[in-house]
Formats: sequence, structure tokens, C-alpha cells
Amino acid sequence: MIKTLHFILLLSMAHLLSANDSTRVNTLNRLYAGASFTPGMTYRYINSVKLPTGSTEAIVQNAILSGRKQYEHPGFGFSAGLRMGININSFISIETGADYASYSYYSLRDVFLGSQWTGSGFDTTKTYKLKNAYIYQYINLPITLNFDLGHKKVKALISTGAFFNFLIAANSDNRLYLGHQVIQKSGNPIRNISAFNVSPFLGVGIDWNINRFMFLRVLPTAQMQVLANINGPFLTERIWNVGLNASLYFSFLKVK
Repeated sequence: MIKTLHFILLLSMAHLLSANDSTRVNTLNRLYAGASFTPGMTYRYINSVKLPTGSTEAIVQNAILSGRKQYEHPGFGFSAGLRMGININSFISIETGADYASYSYYSLRDVFLGSQWTGSGFDTTKTYKLKNAYIYQYINLPITLNFDLGHKKVKALISTGAFFNFLIAANSDNRLYLGHQVIQKSGNPIRNISAFNVSPFLGVGIDWNINRFMFLRVLPTAQMQVLANINGPFLTERIWNVGLNASLYFSFLKVK
């Protein structure tokens, strides 16, 4: 229900921006190409595997889920790449391209190092902070269907489709802090991550025709992986991302 209300609100805002613009655009170029950048927020959606109550596996699962509620936080995510598309008509366009994407989330907790750390250079009377960031890097191949609403200089836009995610790296970045100073730093590969995934997405925004050959797209978007990113004995994980896409396009081959 909340997602539906957000979608209606975004569509209404895009429609109002379009309605307040009195400039009509009558030309249509068949092809367009440009660059795209989408900063945003990333987190993971978790499904618990059903386990026998009281079993060792169930206890471990509960510990993982409890720790997640206490310590985990959404992280920064972004994608950047090149796009090209074809205008079927003034209302519908099909688009593809290639993006580099980085998605992350992190856990942050207080750590007290006991007397066994005395000879390791740590102050056993102070509280340290441990931050573990989990970073997933992908090459994304999008297939997009765009619907432009109207013929004005600023047009409302609905964009939907899917990203085909190809994993290139998954790593953890682990840092121990004392105050704002990093005391120790290490990194490890994250294993058993799915090498391929599919992320359907939806966006509602505007296309602004700067001139006959150039237009700017501003598009809040949301996406989530369909396949399990991690399919473990205790839980499954899917990465989701919300962001604000900004794309600059150049169009050519005027339709006669």
C-alpha cells in the first residue's frame, strides 16, 4: 500500500511539472544515446529458511536476525554507464546499455577488548567500534521500456524494465575504530554469491527537452533482485536499491 502511494505521488508530481510547461515539442528524433548516473541507497531483503524450533540451526538463525536488527544499516549504492535507445513513437521508447554498479550495506557495533589484548597495542579500558561493509560490484545490462506522457518541453515519464546483473566482485571491508581513527583495516572476499541475477525496476520522473538534439532525464527509481543473492542454510538474501537517476541524452535521425 505504501509503495502504491509513493508511486501515485511521484506520478502526480511529474504530471504537475509537465502541466505547468506550455512549450510544445513537435519534432521527434528516432535514435538517442547518452550517459546515466544513479546514486542511491542499498540494503538487503532477507527471507528466513524454516527450521525446526529449538534446533542448533534455528538458534544460529535467530542470532543472525537479531544481530541484523541491532547492527545493520543501509549503505551507499550507485550505477554509472552508457545508454542508447530508439523512439518507437512520441509515446514509447525502448532502451538498453551497460552500467557499472556498486551496492553496499554495513554493520556497526561497539567492541570491548579484554585483557588478552593488552600486549597487542589496544587500550583495554576503551570501547572500540567495528564496521563491516559488504560491497557487491556488478556489470548491469538494462532492458527498459519508457512511456512519455505529453508533447511539451517537460514531459512526465514512466520507466520500467529489468537489469541483468553480472557479478564481478564481492568483498567485505572491515575497520576497527577508536573514536574517528582507524586502528585496523582488512578486507575479505565474500564467497558463495550468485554470479547472475535479475532486478526488475520502476521509475517515475521527467524528460526535459533542452533543445532539438538534447534532453535531460531525472528519474527516481526502485529495484530489487528476483533471484537469491545468497542461498544459505539459514536465510536467503536479495539486494534492493532506491536512487535518483540523472541521464543526459543526445538524439538524432529526425523522423520525417
